[in-house]
Amino acid sequence: MSERGTGRRRVLSGLAGLAAAALPSVARSSAGEARLSRDVTELSLSAGRSVIEIAPPPSAYVSVAVTGPREALLGLLFVGPGAGVLRQSPLDEDGLLPRVVSFRTAAEPEALSAVVDVVDAVTVTMAWATDAEDVEPTPKALKDGTARPRPLIGFPAPPGPAVGYGLAVPGRYLFARIDVVKALELAFEKTRKRFKSDPIYVGDASQWDGRRPKTDLGEPRHISHDGGCDVDLGLPAIDTFPSSLRDHCRGVLLEPDRYGCSPGTAKGVDFDRLAFFLGSLVDEAPSSIVKVFLDDVYRREVVRVVPKLYEKRFLKEAARTALGEEGILVASPWHTDHVHVRFAGEKGRALFG
Repeated sequence: MSERGTGRRRVLSGLAGLAAAALPSVARSSAGEARLSRDVTELSLSAGRSVIEIAPPPSAYVSVAVTGPREALLGLLFVGPGAGVLRQSPLDEDGLLPRVVSFRTAAEPEALSAVVDVVDAVTVTMAWATDAEDVEPTPKALKDGTARPRPLIGFPAPPGPAVGYGLAVPGRYLFARIDVVKALELAFEKTRKRFKSDPIYVGDASQWDGRRPKTDLGEPRHISHDGGCDVDLGLPAIDTFPSSLRDHCRGVLLEPDRYGCSPGTAKGVDFDRLAFFLGSLVDEAPSSIVKVFLDDVYRREVVRVVPKLYEKRFLKEAARTALGEEGILVASPWHTDHVHVRFAGEKGRALFG
């Protein structure tokens, strides 16, 4: 950013802390409205502070995106009765644009507004998908154009601990195919209910546009993760710290290009909870999971505890088979701090360009 731009950012950053009563005039779209709705899905904002009323569709997975110059955003605040679902932000929201906030609405959505502070002109867009769009297309229908891929949606901000998950990375990197998000939501909820445990954190999925995370910064950090079929998850923890994406072993170079856990050094992982979570995904839809990538030290522990969970009837036969030695678990380097779940199916359709 230029010296002039930096100066503008400092000045407007100070203004951002003023009380809401000092807000300038409300933002206007080209149609003269300051409201996002099913009829008006995009607004252009000039530099300064703007307030936008948001009327999201009912029973939908909704994402609101602020796009523009990477460092244009000074602040984004949601207010109003419906803003309660956005109580928890990702652990590592970096403040860069695009800034994307996702949530799920009820059958009768409550009102909410967004207060947007920017130093340059930006665009605010709302996109959504509903359960009706969670219909798997056949390969033939995709090929001949009679069906579209299922949509990519942002992981909804967790409204509370009961949902069993948290968000670890910026919202623009938390997009997955709608059926993937729904399957993980269900497994998180089941795991939370069974173990009365802390939330498991969601890491990289795909970008808002379906590409690999950090492609927008010119630093893609995966060889997969495009199309919303791959999701990184934190390891469930029992060491008093959150179940976020962090190492649970002493990492060593196993080979010049392979980094992994030193045997016998894994600690603080709740392997019963990890196996139950993965098994819940499999039992709900046995053919939906292609592979689960994790360090071999962790893989061996999951294989070890699965028979015990099966004997307790916590897991079914599908999970016992899939999480066995000849199943879907893949010993992978560079997975000392997370588990990578890959789902079957087509690459999802981005709702944002």
